[in-house]
Amino acid sequence: MSTIAAGSAGTLDNVRKLLEEGRPKDALDLINRSGQKTKHIQNARGVCLLRSGKHDQAMAIFRDLVFPSGSFSIDPDIPTVFQTNYVTALLMVNNVVIATSILDQIEDKKHPAVLRLRSTIRKWKRGLSLFRRLLLLVGSYPGNPVSLDFPPGDL
Repeated sequence: MSTIAAGSAGTLDNVRKLLEEGRPKDALDLINRSGQKTKHIQNARGVCLLRSGKHDQAMAIFRDLVFPSGSFSIDPDIPTVFQTNYVTALLMVNNVVIATSILDQIEDKKHPAVLRLRSTIRKWKRGLSLFRRLLLLVGSYPGNPVSLDFPPGDL
């Protein structure tokens, strides 16, 4: 399991406060000024980007956290929150196929972020027409984006 370095903890606390105030750009500026590059700081950077609408940039950060060095499988030591943030970024760019596949691979099935994402995807599916739901059964995902009813990304 990954631990947070002492120097990063203070920065992350300040980032968390700024995000709670709805100030992701200020939080990102704080991260950039800190010069820190830990995995938890990179995760926070991705959350700031998600909340700033820069979904593609956030997705690249989370992909590198979840699949370091181009690996093809998720290491069980990767924090669940990194994985769920990657799933969230994928949903934000409307890549439901990969998002649901990765969500299914997350080991901690009871993690609050996992449960929240599963609930969101269930609601999304219920909102589809019967025809589009039938397409899901054969692996075809409709172009309707999944909308979140919570701020994207977790520290």
